[in-house]
Amino acid sequence: MKRYLILVGALLALARAASAQPSLGYTNNGTVSFTVAQGAPQIDAYNFVNNGEFSLLFNTFTGGGSIDLNAFGVLFVDTALPPYSFSDVTNFVNRGSMVCDTGFRFDTEPSNIGVTHAAASFTNSNLGSITVGSLNSTALSDFVFFAGPGFAFNTGVPYLQISATNLSSQGTLTGGLNSYLGISGGDVDLSRGTLHIQGYDDTNILENGLNVGIFDAEWGLGLQTNRLSRFNLTPPNINSPIYTFTNIYNVTGLDALPDFQPGVAQPSFEAFVNTNFVNQSNITYQLVFVNNNLPGVSVDVRFPQIVFPAGIPDFAVPVIQWTAPVTNSTVIKPITNFLYALDLFGAQTNFAMVTNTYTLAGFPRPAPFNYQFARSLDGFIPQGEEFFGDFDQLPPGNTTYDTTTETNILKSAFGATNQYSDYTVNILPVTATPDPDLTGSTVTNSPGDVVITATGSLDLTDSSISGANYLSIRSTNHFVGSSGAAISAPYIDYNLGYTNPNAMVITNLVAPFIARLDGSVQMYSARWTNTVMGVTNSYHVWMVYANLTPVSTPTVENFILSPTNLVTHRRGDVLISDAITISNRLKISAQSLTLTTNAPGAAVPYGQLTVATYGLSAATLPGVIYLTNWGQIVSQNVLDNFTNFVNHGSSSSSGFGVAADYFESTGIGVATTNLYYTGTIKNAAVISSTNGPISIQAPTVILSRGALAAVSTSGDITINAGNLTLSNETVQASGALLINVTNQLNPSPDGSGAYWPNSFTANDGFSALVKPAIGDLLGTTIDDLCPSGAQIRHTWAGIDLGPDAAGFNNNLAVGHLILDGNGNNCSFFFTGVSVSNAIYVDEIDLRDNATNIVTASQGFTALSIDSNMRIYFADAVINGGALDVSQRLDGQYGGRIRWVRNFAGQFGGTNITYPNGLTYTFNRALVDSTTIDSNGNGIVNAYDPFPINVNPSVTVSNMIATISWEAASSSTNYVYYSTSLSTTNWTLLTSIPAGPVSSQVSVTDAVGANHARFYKIQIAQ
Repeated sequence: MKRYLILVGALLALARAASAQPSLGYTNNGTVSFTVAQGAPQIDAYNFVNNGEFSLLFNTFTGGGSIDLNAFGVLFVDTALPPYSFSDVTNFVNRGSMVCDTGFRFDTEPSNIGVTHAAASFTNSNLGSITVGSLNSTALSDFVFFAGPGFAFNTGVPYLQISATNLSSQGTLTGGLNSYLGISGGDVDLSRGTLHIQGYDDTNILENGLNVGIFDAEWGLGLQTNRLSRFNLTPPNINSPIYTFTNIYNVTGLDALPDFQPGVAQPSFEAFVNTNFVNQSNITYQLVFVNNNLPGVSVDVRFPQIVFPAGIPDFAVPVIQWTAPVTNSTVIKPITNFLYALDLFGAQTNFAMVTNTYTLAGFPRPAPFNYQFARSLDGFIPQGEEFFGDFDQLPPGNTTYDTTTETNILKSAFGATNQYSDYTVNILPVTATPDPDLTGSTVTNSPGDVVITATGSLDLTDSSISGANYLSIRSTNHFVGSSGAAISAPYIDYNLGYTNPNAMVITNLVAPFIARLDGSVQMYSARWTNTVMGVTNSYHVWMVYANLTPVSTPTVENFILSPTNLVTHRRGDVLISDAITISNRLKISAQSLTLTTNAPGAAVPYGQLTVATYGLSAATLPGVIYLTNWGQIVSQNVLDNFTNFVNHGSSSSSGFGVAADYFESTGIGVATTNLYYTGTIKNAAVISSTNGPISIQAPTVILSRGALAAVSTSGDITINAGNLTLSNETVQASGALLINVTNQLNPSPDGSGAYWPNSFTANDGFSALVKPAIGDLLGTTIDDLCPSGAQIRHTWAGIDLGPDAAGFNNNLAVGHLILDGNGNNCSFFFTGVSVSNAIYVDEIDLRDNATNIVTASQGFTALSIDSNMRIYFADAVINGGALDVSQRLDGQYGGRIRWVRNFAGQFGGTNITYPNGLTYTFNRALVDSTTIDSNGNGIVNAYDPFPINVNPSVTVSNMIATISWEAASSSTNYVYYSTSLSTTNWTLLTSIPAGPVSSQVSVTDAVGANHARFYKIQIAQ
């Protein structure tokens, strides 16, 4: 297998001899081709125009070119010329093809007096093509730039630098593997242009043994005695003995396979076996264990028989193939990624470390002799000859792995001394990585960069940028946009300004993913021989743990946006439609920030902002006062003040604290009740905190069809609002829940807001320290959990109006309260905010250990009610309604808990249809009572089909008549009066709309002395 090394070194400037007066122009309409033997052409002109082919080949090998090191082909070159440059050219135009293996510099370099500076203009037309260091355009040995032992490290990579005041490229700019493309200018127009660095996306590179993206991580080689008994060879959970390794940081330690991170699913291994009965006295056994539980990645093993010099012809060479198809992107074409590994530990007698490659600093990097990787089967070239065809045509294992085989292997290993090798590689979406031996080496200065800088304007509309390891785009004045662009790079920097009244649109700047395998492969191999009854048994075991994903997520190192509204001369607006993951610095200096939803067929369904290092705060969002999220936000924290904070998507952070003039989190679906969701819950608005509290403060807060979830041990949720709307909302606090509303709670014109359904969960109590002027939570279920041995506190601001239905109106009344004692000796403590307070609950549900009682007279032991507090309930049950305990609970705790039998809500009520055709809702506990006879007819309510008297009544006091009746749920009630029963002319006194439940209503009428009045009630449903 060929392995290549590319080193970045100093770039040498071409010497420019002093010349006579430059010519007016140089034009090529044909073919220009030069090699180093012919000498570099000297072009000295003010204007350069290429309409044909312009080809320069300067780099050659000396001293034999290639050096073979233990079957690892490494090419070295001791000289490297700098990019080709021009003299005095101020205007460049390319309509044809330009090729140079060392690279080009397009700028103005005076031949006599002056310093190098930007050209006036550069134009690469839509048919123009400029290529540097490309395998596609020159022979393999002509573009590789290497240095090695015995050579000076003065090499460079293919280099394309364009610098012009007015720069336009609608054609193609291509660099070879690990090239550098630098584009800088005043106004830079790359619309419809293509910039590409070869590597992953170029089949010829992969098929020529340039196995890009495979990097050493750990290696080791040694002997083990009596260690093989520690093998676990029973799939799916196998493991190796402990072995010694050395990593790229020159740290030595102990490890074992598989080495997987906590929280990662246990790998599931599959066994592949190949047995060769050579003759009656020689048998070989080869086992390959590889995990087969990688989402989106399939794995297979084959055993071709290959004979090597100094090899063992009786052993095969196991080959593993990983296959990862990628098809679900509108930006990236469908592609299937392959990765191959082979192990020569059985087939060769070698037992040594070899030089696998060289670091960027020039140090040799060792690896065990027996492992090889390739992106393509054609990449395996041991001994200089390709030997693979189609993987599917290679022979598979010939033996079924069973307990007999396993027992045989373990018995043979007992007491044996075996040779082992171990090796771990990182499979990364880049062709070069930072070198730990080079101080300051980072992804931003490793080979394979594209750097674009514009001081005036930058247009990336419909452009294509691919192949770079690192992409830097800087246009701090005005970024025109990137609609229709296809930009893909694993590491990116953006620093963009904008001068336009319209919003700055961030779209197509970051690909949703890079279609390249990402992860690591950890390997351990062992071999040993034993002889039993004259039969020599040779064993080769290869264990492989791959932790791979089919694609990788692009990382934005720094993301800086500075829009300016030219109309208001203030900060502008930003719309983000891409999925952006930021690893270092975030700064968006805007007035408003919106994460958008995207149309069907877009690269991602909505804008996403993931901030690994920082949170969303005044430091990262300076000046942002309007934040609207239709997509997904993931950050360390969200701690900021806004004028408007509107969330229609999801926001996940370590802590969430927002103060705003207006706060809204509303979805269009129903939120899940699962705390530990992943991603955005479809059609729901979710705000979650994974390591801290949630705090919301605003005059107006609207929470609807979504979820608030604080999941850490300190996960309190606090909502302070003037007006609070809660509708179809899930609120889950792993700590305490505190809601303070000063004005309106669930306001609605017809009063139905009090019955909007919500689900609250609290693990450390719930409280409301302020009673709103109007509003209730009669549609809300509060699941109140008390841990074992704990007393959780509840402080409530409801007014004590006694055991009467009036207490359920505009008084912080709660619909369904579940008191769940999760452990022994738990206590629910209730207290008021002042000398006399109460909480009114439609239904109380005592569950688990909250149902414990000492005696019937002493009541339930889990409740503790302060002397300034009263609990009023319409119904009380245990364990979800298994038993009604309303009458038993009534009056307990010194009368501090009371049953309100004249109120019936949606949780504690039951419906009865009367002979008049009207349906009434009554208190369920009252209707089901076996001891109470409400209508006095001698039949207790539980056995009376119509237990409650619904007839109207009129009472008169001080010339004030009070008309009372039971109003059916959701009815309109009309009260008429007349001075005579015989009249047909009745006068409407008033009309009363009833609420969602049946209730007793009353109307008063002032009647004068000596006047008779008759009343008629009409109920319409």
